Amino acid sequence: MFSFFKKKNINDLSAEELLESYRNDGNQEALGILYERHLEMVYNTCVKYLTEPALAQDAVLDIFETLTEKVKTHDIQRFDGWLFMLTKNHCLMQLRKSSKSVTVSIEERNLSDKEETYKEHDNEQENQLQSLEYCIEKLPEEQRLAVKLFYLEEKTYKEIAETMNTDVEKVRSFIQNGRRNLKNCMGK
Repeated sequence: MFSFFKKKNINDLSAEELLESYRNDGNQEALGILYERHLEMVYNTCVKYLTEPALAQDAVLDIFETLTEKVKTHDIQRFDGWLFMLTKNHCLMQLRKSSKSVTVSIEERNLSDKEETYKEHDNEQENQLQSLEYCIEKLPEEQRLAVKLFYLEEKTYKEIAETMNTDVEKVRSFIQNGRRNLKNCMGK
């Protein structure tokens, strides 16, 4: 009869509307639908970084749990891009954690050879991290702050702009130039 009185189906809501529904009403179904729309991207990204499907499946669940909290506190302009960065950062953190704890079977006979290989690998990673820290400190102040806020604290461009009291385009420039300068510094 009067179609304009019909309530909009939740599956037809835009990403922004679903986010708003979750933030305002705590509507888990809205967040679930939104996440499900991007599930393939999240899983494929996890497989790309973690390489094992079982680890990727665990990561997909962990990311959803993280998502329920982070969505409330972050200013999200484009959900798909923001979710990709969240997924990528989650996977990189998993890789960083797993690289710190290497397990070796006690039954292996060439234990000393394996230990030496692990020590070399750990030393190489430690050297890279020290180089990265050194190069970050050599960046100009604005680039250093923007890079740290974006990559280490996972802040959005808008949040960084507010923190630095500047506009989003300058933040984008600081991050791009900082990344380029880090790459040049690390290459030396």
